[in-house]
Parts: sequence; C-alpha cells; structure tokens
Amino acid sequence: TGVSALAKVRATRAADALIKLARGSDQAKLRASVGAALSRIQSPAAFEYLQLLLEDADPRVKANAMESLSFYQLAPDQATKVFVPSLRSDVPRLRGNAVCGLFRYRPSQAIDSLAQMLTHPDRMMRRAGAWCASQIQTPDTAKWVTNMVLTEQNPEVLKSGMTALQRFSRRESVDVVVRMTTHPRVEVRILAMQILGAIGGAPQVGTLTGLYKRETHPKVRAAIVTSLAALGGQSALSTLRPYLQDPDERVVANAIQGLHDANNIEAV
Repeated sequence: TGVSALAKVRATRAADALIKLARGSDQAKLRASVGAALSRIQSPAAFEYLQLLLEDADPRVKANAMESLSFYQLAPDQATKVFVPSLRSDVPRLRGNAVCGLFRYRPSQAIDSLAQMLTHPDRMMRRAGAWCASQIQTPDTAKWVTNMVLTEQNPEVLKSGMTALQRFSRRESVDVVVRMTTHPRVEVRILAMQILGAIGGAPQVGTLTGLYKRETHPKVRAAIVTSLAALGGQSALSTLRPYLQDPDERVVANAIQGLHDANNIEAV
C-alpha cells in the first residue's frame, strides 16, 4: 500500500507538470500529446484539464482528450455531461471516442449514435464508425460492420470495415472476408487474403489454394502465399513448395520466407 500511495503521489505530480507544460504552449501537437498522456495519469486536476481541452480549437486535441476521458471511471451524470455533447460533433474521431466512452454508461444512446456514423455521408465518419464498432462488439455492431463490408463503395472505408470485422469472432468474420477475396479492387483482395491468414483455419487453406489458381495479379498471389504460410503450420513444406515455381519474384520470396519461418528453408 505504501508503494501504491507513493506511485499515486508521483502520478499526480507528473500530471500537474504535464498540465503546466500544455497550458503554457501554443503548439497543438504538444497539447494533443498531453491530452493522450493523461489517460494513464488520472487525477482530479487531469480530469478538469481534459474537459478544458474538449473546448480546444484543434480537432486532434479534442479527440485525444475525449479518448483519455473514456478511460476514466465516471459517475453517470459526469459521463452524460462529458460524452453526450460530442455525439453531434462533425469531427469523426472525436465523435467515435465519445460513443465509446458513453457506451459503458448509456449503451442504447451510444449505439444509436454509432448507427448514424456507419451510414453518414462523410466517408471519414463512416471509417471512424467502423473502428468504433470494433471496440463495441455487440450482435448489432457485428451485423452493421458486415453490411458495410458487403455494400460500401469507397475503398478506404471498405478497408476500414474489413479491418474492424477482423476484431469480431471468427465465425462472424470468415465468411464475409472470403466473399471479399473476389472483389474487383486489387487492394481489397490483398487485405482479404491477409485477414484470412490471420483469422482463418484449416478449411481456409483449401480456399486460398483455389484462389491462387484463379488469381492473376502478382501482389494478390503474394498475399495468398503469405497467408498460406501462416495457416500451414507443420505442413508448410508441402503447402508452400509449389509456389517456389511462381513466375513472380514476390510470390517466390514470400514462399521462401514462409518456409524459413517454418524451419523448412532447406527445401528451397
């Protein structure tokens, strides 16, 4: 208890020093950094200063302050005061952090705001919504992110949705990601292959093998081989050997790397 008390005193002093530094600065980058750091040094003075930063002119400063406040344990009325006003913000990251912060206290209101973000006309708001949904994992958010991945036309938002989907349970993610492996955009197919390598299992080895045979773009084939290496485990030698004959050097390099990682480099 003595050590924790001492740590608390030191943390309070550190928070006071950071606040003093930020108050005297006209640099938004410094204020943003202090706003982020105060998530780990929680004190009454830090809480008060973070609320002040929510009124800062710089969007990044406000977003960092809101993210830090989302880690604080607040009374319900404090949470309402801190998070609810920013649910109407046109700054995507600020609004997303407010949704995540409010979810612990008023989940229904937070989810309603998130649903609006995911269908917002602003692509950056939809991207922030995808990230937010990956932090608030409910059956509804899983359904919404899945729908985003299947219907989104903007490639940046689509990639954000697929990255978010990766954080949900494997059962909810794999089938949707497999559907994206035949997407017309190369960068989307690459990301789909990479995600399958991260969340897939033995059945996806066969899926990826079949996709390789049909895929014409070398970058996508290279991503397939990397994912096959990740999923191959002890059978990496038999899985990867055929890809050493690919005409593209990136594919061959990825196969060699996979064999090396599986301690089968002598097969090359």
